[in-house]
Amino acid sequence: MKTKRVLRALAAIAALASCFSLATASPAMAADGWQRTTNVSDDEYNNGRAKVCALANPWGIDRAKACFQPHGEWFWLNDLSSNNEPAGMDWYSGNRSGVAYWDGSAQAGWTNLNKSFSVEGQRFTFRACEVNLSTRRVVESTCSDWEHTTT
Repeated sequence: MKTKRVLRALAAIAALASCFSLATASPAMAADGWQRTTNVSDDEYNNGRAKVCALANPWGIDRAKACFQPHGEWFWLNDLSSNNEPAGMDWYSGNRSGVAYWDGSAQAGWTNLNKSFSVEGQRFTFRACEVNLSTRRVVESTCSDWEHTTT
C-alpha cells in the first residue's frame, strides 16, 4: 500500500514538472506570429552592424523598409509613407514565421524587434509590406521581393 502511494506521488510530481517545462519558453521558443515593433532612435539603427534590407515601393512609391541584422537577430522596420497603413516585415525561418509590424506614426523613423533563433546560419527569408491589422494579413500588392540571408 505504502509503495503504491509513493509511486502515485512520484508520478504526480513528474506530471507536474512536465507541464511546467512545457509552459515555460526559452527566448528561442518565444512567440512568433504578429508582433509590434518598438520605436527607437535612428542612432540605434545606425549601430555599425551589417543588415540585409527590403524596400516595399509598389508603383514607385516607398511604403516600408524592413531590415534583418543577423548580429543579435534584430528586425528593423521603417514606415516610409504617411498613408496611415501599418508597415510590416513578413518573415519565415525553418518552422517559424511571423509578421513584425509598426502601426504608429510614419514620423517615428526606425522601429525594432529582437528575436532569438536557436540555429546559427539557418536560412532567413523576409519581405517588406504594408499590413492590414484587422484581418492579420499582409497587403500582397505592396510587398517587396523576398530577401534571403542567414541567422
